[in-house]
Amino acid sequence: MRRLQPITQPTQSNSEPGKKDPVAAVAMLARLTARYQGASQADQEKAAASAVSLLKKGVPAVNAIQESVKMAMQPHSIASPQNAIHDMRTQSCVFIVDDDDAVRDSLRLVIENAGHACQSFESAEHFLQVYCPGMAGCLLLDMNMPGMNGDELQAELIRRGSCLPIIFLTAHGDIPMTVRAIKAGAVDFLTKPIPSRLLLERIKAVLSHESR
Repeated sequence: MRRLQPITQPTQSNSEPGKKDPVAAVAMLARLTARYQGASQADQEKAAASAVSLLKKGVPAVNAIQESVKMAMQPHSIASPQNAIHDMRTQSCVFIVDDDDAVRDSLRLVIENAGHACQSFESAEHFLQVYCPGMAGCLLLDMNMPGMNGDELQAELIRRGSCLPIIFLTAHGDIPMTVRAIKAGAVDFLTKPIPSRLLLERIKAVLSHESR
């Protein structure tokens, strides 16, 4: 019996043998995550495309996947980086600014599992790139970071007329630092490590107060 030839030929990869294409990997993980959450085939593809777009704009892979899946699961959303920024303007959100990747990822996991929308940034400068007046929610802010530190970001937000509540979360706090931050308008000053329950209680209290 004559064997049928395949209609399509295997796609040749341009990557070096043994090395994975990070863009393809992010797309695949976004697609699988969306599928696991019950997304349709079309929404899975939207999540993959959005994740790749965010990755190419410099968003960390974990954040790109999480944000793209969240957007794809919204019935009337358009999976795009611009839509992600629009969501931050209109939805109550917990913003995390911390230069430690592991801390950012663990905080985001805890906060999102508690049902809160969340966005994370590796630097104060990155946060300011997407900041706009009227952002709803609160800011979970590290104190000691390369470049602009927590004190300086707080001062810059005040200069811009921001009313975004700030919860400082740092591993190297002291009494003078705490007093200075609270006097400048921070709603709380917490020390790492902090029990998840306590952190969520403080976030819930701040968000509840802001929604009144």
